[in-house]
Amino acid sequence: MNGLLNIIGNTMDLSEKGLTTKTFSDAMRLLDEQGNGGTDRLCFVNADIKEAIDKMFVENAQNNLEIHAGNNTFGVLANTIVTNYGNVHVILDHNMPEGQMMLFDPAQIFLKVLRP
Repeated sequence: MNGLLNIIGNTMDLSEKGLTTKTFSDAMRLLDEQGNGGTDRLCFVNADIKEAIDKMFVENAQNNLEIHAGNNTFGVLANTIVTNYGNVHVILDHNMPEGQMMLFDPAQIFLKVLRP
């Protein structure tokens, strides 16, 4: 995980602000304004932030949920979040530092070729 953290160069520190739909949307908007115009973004978070994201977006969407009969699997997770600035795929990563979220456009990550 440190290799990817070093390539990205920064993370979003949520320890003081906390996570809200506004801070999440602002982060997506900032990526868009910096020229990262891809439609799919990745968001790596630890377990605490993942649970906060699930709770935040599921509670906001409670009136829009549909349950289809005949399914015996229940639970609601926010694994992909659709915003005005593209889709965000939220990935649980136990190696992410506590209180930080790493959000990036994978099309903007360029890895160097490893030598044999």
